Amino acid sequence: PWRRLHAAGFGRWWAADFKVSPGAPMLRAGERGGAVLELQVALDKIGYAIEGSGIYDSHTEAAVRAFQRHWRQDQVDGVSDAETTSLIHHIAEQMTVRRLSSERAG
Repeated sequence: PWRRLHAAGFGRWWAADFKVSPGAPMLRAGERGGAVLELQVALDKIGYAIEGSGIYDSHTEAAVRAFQRHWRQDQVDGVSDAETTSLIHHIAEQMTVRRLSSERAG
């Protein structure tokens, strides 16, 4: 339903030119590092209240699962595969661009 709502002028959906990033990591519970921190920061930009710790903990898994419920209903498992990781970063970038455009207009 989210894509249809976006087409009617409500909410967000990914851009038509979205592509999975080559080399986008698959991230899951227990992993640590910079890629996990970048994922957490992107989730926070989108609006999922999550602290950037660099540890793929239960909070990160829950945020990814919530993201998947909205954006990837075909895969709701809390694992950020290459497509989920790419999509999270893509949506976060859209949010950043929209914020900057709003700030300039205001």
